Amino acid sequence: MISKEISVVLSDAIELIIPQRCIICGAGTAGSSYKSLTRCYDSVVRIREDYNQRSSRLSLCRKCLLDLVRIEDIDRWNFCLSNPVPNDPYPELPLYIGFSYEGIMRRIVTNLKFRGKFECGFLLGLLLGKCLKEDGVEVDMIVPVPLHGKRLKERGYNQAELIAYTVGKMLEKPVINDLLSRKVYTSKQSELRDVNDRISNIKDAFEVNKDWDLSSSTVLLVDDVATTGFTMHEAASSLLDSGCKKVLCCAASGNRLIKNADRF
Repeated sequence: MISKEISVVLSDAIELIIPQRCIICGAGTAGSSYKSLTRCYDSVVRIREDYNQRSSRLSLCRKCLLDLVRIEDIDRWNFCLSNPVPNDPYPELPLYIGFSYEGIMRRIVTNLKFRGKFECGFLLGLLLGKCLKEDGVEVDMIVPVPLHGKRLKERGYNQAELIAYTVGKMLEKPVINDLLSRKVYTSKQSELRDVNDRISNIKDAFEVNKDWDLSSSTVLLVDDVATTGFTMHEAASSLLDSGCKKVLCCAASGNRLIKNADRF
């Protein structure tokens, strides 16, 4: 059996001959001081062995790595909805955002959702999980925002599920994929500009599995991007309406102006 030390040396030698490509920009990573994010978290996250046999090394070039700057800690906590709506039963639903949805983060999300680079989901999960762990966020379970079956078939994977998977590994909490489902096929929220259209588009889109007892559970609801927050708010409301003790909405990236002074 090859020792871990020898394996790392061999891996480095191979990368000098056949350099890995940065999963964000595609640049070669040979000679970089930070070739593989997977290796750094290998004792915690076994992505290549665990997730549906989908093998990928999360290699980053130095430039992209340095561009990954997270939001300041006091600004990571927000209200879920960017604009309050009348008669909202959960007006102070909390939202945690790890990174601003701009620059390098926008590129990562685009690669994940529209270019088939599923490994970017693992990357977002590792980054988000590290933020949550350092901030001491405590939950009982992790639930990804689900895709409708039709959209899941089109994309081939649920990007929120990939993120949630690695967040779960980082926080050592179970990821529950069958707790929440999307029963209504909706238009893409990003394509709707009117607030009322966004609200009506996502209304009653989610369904909670009644086999779960959520009365004593604090749930971390995970998605890739939060902008207006309507999707996560509707999903979280479904969980709370079904008796969930507490829900923390959480997005790897987002843009938000309204801040929540009270931590979750």
